[in-house]
Amino acid sequence: QTATAWRFGRVVFENETLVEALGEMNRYSRRRIEVDDPALGGLRISGVYKTGDNEAFARSVALLLDLKVHDGRGALVIGRASAV
Repeated sequence: QTATAWRFGRVVFENETLVEALGEMNRYSRRRIEVDDPALGGLRISGVYKTGDNEAFARSVALLLDLKVHDGRGALVIGRASAV
């Protein structure tokens, strides 16, 4: 089910690092998501997300991991809550 979720417009993450998840989400959208601190890339996430909706994904991840999202250089940037 996880391997074929993309056929239904979904992507499934099971204890993936944030950097791995961003790589997958960025495949499906022109609006990229980046992290402003490389240390955040090792945070782990799980969940089912809609492909192509990077804004909803970024905001969901920020809420779950107590981070913030802002626009920067044409991309969505995820950073520490205290840094934004």
